[in-house]
Amino acid sequence: MGKKLYEDDIYDHLESDIDKIRTRHRQYISYSNAAGAHSVVDEIINNALDECRTPKSPGNKIHIEFDERDGFITVVDNGRGMPTNIMEKVFTSLNMGSNINTSNKAKLKTETLGQNGTGTLAICGLAERVEITSYRGGTEDISKTLIFEEGKKVDEYDAKCSSDKHGLSVRYKPSKVMGKDTRIIWEDIHNELLNLQFLNQKHIIIDSVYIDKKGKVTTEKYKPLPFQDILQRNNKEQIIGQPYLITINADGLIEDLDGIEVERYLTMDIAFVYTSSLNPYIDSFSNSNNTVDNGDHLEGALEALCRYFQNATKNMLSEKEREKLDIKWDDVRSGLSVAVSLRTNFERLYTGQTKHKVVAPELKRIIVQLTMDALNAFFGKNPTKLKVVCDIVKMNARARHEGDKVRTAVVNNVLNNWSSYKMKNFDPCTNKGKAYKELFIIEGDSAKGSLKIARDPRFQALFAIRGVKHNTDAIKLL
Repeated sequence: MGKKLYEDDIYDHLESDIDKIRTRHRQYISYSNAAGAHSVVDEIINNALDECRTPKSPGNKIHIEFDERDGFITVVDNGRGMPTNIMEKVFTSLNMGSNINTSNKAKLKTETLGQNGTGTLAICGLAERVEITSYRGGTEDISKTLIFEEGKKVDEYDAKCSSDKHGLSVRYKPSKVMGKDTRIIWEDIHNELLNLQFLNQKHIIIDSVYIDKKGKVTTEKYKPLPFQDILQRNNKEQIIGQPYLITINADGLIEDLDGIEVERYLTMDIAFVYTSSLNPYIDSFSNSNNTVDNGDHLEGALEALCRYFQNATKNMLSEKEREKLDIKWDDVRSGLSVAVSLRTNFERLYTGQTKHKVVAPELKRIIVQLTMDALNAFFGKNPTKLKVVCDIVKMNARARHEGDKVRTAVVNNVLNNWSSYKMKNFDPCTNKGKAYKELFIIEGDSAKGSLKIARDPRFQALFAIRGVKHNTDAIKLL
């Protein structure tokens, strides 16, 4: 029997989906340590939001509690709960699921965070301990609790449930399998809840309880606020002028799902204001989820804003100004603070399960055109407001123009005064031959004068007559 050519063709087979996500968690949630814990907590909260936004759900309340002393966070909603016969499968296997049937999303015209099977698996697989309870009052009239530790089920039990008790409760503590620094940072979660005030279109009642390490309890309610106010919260005293809010709407959009065309809709709020900051606040959201890596929804809005205000400002320039100013997109972007909130029932929006970035090129093209139309409609009725914005863009262009002039003058000055950086008594070589190179380091001004004489063509004939071959010999002769 001949010798085997390959002895290293061995691979590891991970039996369960729990093993897969615990061994290679970054393939599923992108982050490790505290950022990984944050991603999983976001998934728990987003699932509760999805349930409460569903028209067929009775859910309208979400309660969040975090205890710094034991590291557990609890999220409770009063939605429909999860059918008890599928709970374990949903939380222990990779699946593509949604709390609304795909074909019904267009009819219901509701926003969800898409196909979110991996997220429920992360809640179970990346937990030091998680306790999941589904209350099914009004349907099954029972509650079911599953308890997992480090991805393994350690207990489950059923209990009676009154008919008016319904919803889902998740009590979660992240696992160190994501990294030794894995923990929930309340400040990050709290910031997400504050942002939700500006995104809460359905007026869901959200409240939180925070217990610090000393046992001090802080409660808070998050009331719905106008979306444009998010600019004031994040820019504070740096705002110049008033914030603007542009809203775009579209129905009858088509999404291709594996050859099946499904009708979709989108609504997007675009809030913007000019600030005095060199690093203005720019942020994006999709279906109430903070898309921290932004994506095509934000890029589409920014492209439309730049196009529109560039053209509008150019049209307002006088003949004299046009000779001096060339309006660029950078002039529009300088100091511009922007926040966008996309709401849609498109399924395929995100690059990964963590939903941190929107990648949908066709949707971007639609957003650019719809935003341009909305800007035309709004500022067509408000020309004085348009002039205020264009004056800021012109001011930015002038500042850039003057800055370019200063930079050019500084560079020219450096180039023209390069001789000031030369060594006082260093004289570079002047001969062009390959046999040798001259290098003169001269001590004293008189010696330097002798070198100049030695290089003077008028003395070259005299040096030749006297048998002088090199300038060094000439200096000695002098």
